[in-house]
Amino acid sequence: MKLQIQADENGRIVDSKLAVLWSVATEWLKGNHVEGCAMIKNTGITSRVKMPV
Repeated sequence: MKLQIQADENGRIVDSKLAVLWSVATEWLKGNHVEGCAMIKNTGITSRVKMPV
């Protein structure tokens, strides 16, 4: 899995890309702050999209 994020000058994520089939996770990141998203783990993403760990 490869996660790419683009943040604005205020630290808000304006775009994100995830190099797997979980496009729901990339939409979930947009608009959130970088510090909060930096702590997201795979288990957090899988539980958010209702995938087994």
